[in-house]
Amino acid sequence: MAQQAAQRPLNHSPLSQTKAPVAAWRVTVRQWLLVAVLAGAVVGSALAVVYSVFLYRLEFRDLQQARQQREQLDLEWSRLLIEQQTFGATTQIGGRAVMFLRMYSPPARQIVTLTAPGSTPVVAADASAPLSPP
Repeated sequence: MAQQAAQRPLNHSPLSQTKAPVAAWRVTVRQWLLVAVLAGAVVGSALAVVYSVFLYRLEFRDLQQARQQREQLDLEWSRLLIEQQTFGATTQIGGRAVMFLRMYSPPARQIVTLTAPGSTPVVAADASAPLSPP
C-alpha cells in the first residue's frame, strides 16, 4: 500500500486526471451571433430608455409651461370678472339712485362750472346720462 500511495501524485482529484477537450472551448459562429444579437438588444434597449427619458422631460417642460399659462389666464380672468362686476355695480347704483333717492343728471343749462383764476374752463358733458328728473 505504501508503494501505491507513493506512485499517486499529491494533487489527486478527478478533475486533474481528465483534460478538457479542445472542442468544448471552441466558440461556434452561432454562439458569437447570439452574443452579438443579445449585446445589440441591450444597447438598443439602453438607447430606447434614454430617448424615452428625453421625451418625458420635453413633455414635462411643455406641461409646466401650460400650467403657468393657465395660471396667468386664470389671474386675468379674475381681473376681468372684477372689472365686469364693477361696471355692473355702477349701473345698479345709478338705477337705485334714480328709483329710491330721486336723483337725476341735471340738464346742461343747470350745470355751473367753476374755474380758478388764470385757468381754462373744463367742460365735461356727459351725453350718455339717461337720468332725467322724475
